[in-house]
Amino acid sequence: MSHVSCAVLLVGASLLYLQGLNTSSQWRLSGSFGLLVYSCLTRPLTGVAMLCVFVLFGLLYARGNRLRMIVVSMGVTSLLLAIGLTLIDNRVYTGGYWLSPYAWSRGLKVPREITLDPRLMLQNLLVITRWSIEGTVLYTFPFAFLLSVYAVIHDWKTMPAVKLLAVLFPAIVIAHLVQTEASASRIGERYYFEAVFALVLLAARGLILLMERWRPSRQAILAVVLGLASVQLLHQMFAANSILQWTYPYRASAKQVDELPKRPYLVFFTAAGKSETSLFVPKYFNRNSANGETASGVFLNDPGPEERVAWACRFHHEEWAVIGFDENRKESFTEFGDLNSGGRAIDQCPAFP
Repeated sequence: MSHVSCAVLLVGASLLYLQGLNTSSQWRLSGSFGLLVYSCLTRPLTGVAMLCVFVLFGLLYARGNRLRMIVVSMGVTSLLLAIGLTLIDNRVYTGGYWLSPYAWSRGLKVPREITLDPRLMLQNLLVITRWSIEGTVLYTFPFAFLLSVYAVIHDWKTMPAVKLLAVLFPAIVIAHLVQTEASASRIGERYYFEAVFALVLLAARGLILLMERWRPSRQAILAVVLGLASVQLLHQMFAANSILQWTYPYRASAKQVDELPKRPYLVFFTAAGKSETSLFVPKYFNRNSANGETASGVFLNDPGPEERVAWACRFHHEEWAVIGFDENRKESFTEFGDLNSGGRAIDQCPAFP
């Protein structure tokens, strides 16, 4: 949801920003930069990139030095405010101002997925960025990128709004060169989603220009739109089938969890496949309740038969279930165990009440 939320914030920020520049309204500009600050808290890298774009755009295209100074001062103030709020956020979630949740979740001081090493950024450009752009072009509505380019070429000198919209998508792509890990997106690139609205608006403008130039009949327009929509639907069907195959082990194992007896359990997930070290991957399949202290079920990676008793003792659970996925039979299985299976519970776990 953070991508969708950030996209909505950028839509509002872009609208207020363009209106503010056209009318020299400080209130609209303030509202625009306020939404950008919020976007920095939602998607930090995207928000900072958009702040830089808006400030640079104002320096180049704002009318008069006074308005340029207002844009720059608002941009710098917004950036400092975003940094301050981010530090407070870090303090709340990790206990340290300079320790972000991204780094803390991996036991690091600095996020591993962010780098300023030119060699890694070049490698990212040649591999991850290339695949991300190709995937986004493939699954975006047919000819949307070409229509956008046509609109930009036609209106670049006459419409300032086109100039701003034209740089939003490239700016996000460039900003994510420092992101050295793939996003695991299946349909396009989710890191670029926040700027897709600009692409769609430019594509619509390009379509309007072509219709004014060629003046096709209503029937021809309807036929073309239905044909392109059919191509897009075919793409989505292939993508949906790919996602269903990818998520099947997780869905099958989730069904096994739902069928467990209604009493407290410790659940261990075993390896799901050759490409995954464990079925339990938090960003894909986190079954734990946010209120873990009172939850009846606790879900962990399987530490192996030798360590299950120790973990059961640690979480004060007398019974556990081991859920895995059989790659050959393409189905999940469940095995049960308890502290009494290898002797008395009090012998295996003296601290157990």
